[in-house]
Amino acid sequence: MRRRLLAGLGVSAAALWLGSAALYWWGVGAATADVGPGLALAPTLLAQQARELIAPEAPFAGLPESAALAQLRLAFGQGVRPADGRLLHDLIVGRGCRRVLDVGTARGYAAVWFGLAARRTGGRVVTIEIDPQFAAEARENILRAGLADVVESRVNDALVEIPSLRGDFDFVFIDPGAPLNKRVLDLVCDRVPAGGLVVAHNALWFRLSEPEFRRAIREDPRLETTIVPTLSGGLSITTRK
Repeated sequence: MRRRLLAGLGVSAAALWLGSAALYWWGVGAATADVGPGLALAPTLLAQQARELIAPEAPFAGLPESAALAQLRLAFGQGVRPADGRLLHDLIVGRGCRRVLDVGTARGYAAVWFGLAARRTGGRVVTIEIDPQFAAEARENILRAGLADVVESRVNDALVEIPSLRGDFDFVFIDPGAPLNKRVLDLVCDRVPAGGLVVAHNALWFRLSEPEFRRAIREDPRLETTIVPTLSGGLSITTRK
């Protein structure tokens, strides 16, 4: 009985592993180079889940105590998790990004992470939200985080607002919801200098939700993209060459 149970568990685990690999390969890549990341998807997500359960404070390690950190510990994001926020924060700090654009503010969780990073680099953040209620809540969260001097919240359609902004962007986060990613990319691509980053949320589902955007970030010769699997749906990290 025990042997049969273990065999059943083994078959189920193998099916989950191979199924997740096939899903990744279909949804993200469909290229030989994507086989390895696809096979690593299930173990990666299981490890992330275990880390969240065992060490929930891990995303905040090394950050000084502040009003911003207190806000981030509330984990009030609508999809962006603390581990995602820390990854994005570290990308901004590591690259020394000073001009950050956040498209799709929602409740402002990612914007607080960006503001914390921009404070370290001496930069500023512009975040755009079309929904006035979400924007108002985000502004309160940003204010409580003590980042109102770093993060500028704008209420508008991003497709209208972005052309009104001046200058380039070292870091752009795209999370307005399907199917706007490609249209936002078209607006910002030429305004991201070489070495700058364009990051988009829910990357594991781009074949279904954003096929044109997926094709652009993987096939445009000006861009180089890595897909990072996360429990929130994955992030595409695109570097402008």
